[in-house]
Amino acid sequence: MVRKQLKMENTPNVLSIDTDYIKSPVHFNNVVDFFLNYIDNLDINNIIFSQAHVNIFYTLDPICRKKQSINLVNIDHHHDIWYQEVPLNSFNSSNWLGYYLNKKDFIDNIYWLANYDSDRNNHQDLITITYDIKDIKFKKFDYVFVCNSPNYSNLLSETAFETLINIVKHVKKCKKFDFFKPNLVNHFSKNILIND
Repeated sequence: MVRKQLKMENTPNVLSIDTDYIKSPVHFNNVVDFFLNYIDNLDINNIIFSQAHVNIFYTLDPICRKKQSINLVNIDHHHDIWYQEVPLNSFNSSNWLGYYLNKKDFIDNIYWLANYDSDRNNHQDLITITYDIKDIKFKKFDYVFVCNSPNYSNLLSETAFETLINIVKHVKKCKKFDFFKPNLVNHFSKNILIND
């Protein structure tokens, strides 16, 4: 579903990669190749790596506060829109996308690169779903967020996470902690309640 096609050219593009998507060597190669297509033109200040998807807050919240809209690509095994056991007014790794979809005029277009065995619910009609990375055709990304969701990771996904970190360090000639952010406090033990 493309909500605002005319604005797409001028709207910042955000790439979110949760390496828990990677379940096979083919996924590994596809994600690394995809990442390599965009990394050269990204400003190091717009690249964030972190452990959990809730930390995409570091990328999206500053853009949202500027009242700027975005196009978003989410490469992830999980949809992260909303799960029944999560309170509606909370913000965590399992509902971050739903939280930002509820922000008026924030996300113009959303694409989810899912796996064939990814869970679905009745909220997927809000987004465009694809199972083939070749369907994602963007000239550039303005922001990149990468996480590894340790509760759902496997050896390939953890290796991919470290590989992407090493690519950034090499291409941008920087250290890991120039772009790696810590976890938001207490998000593993409880939901972060948002009152805005």
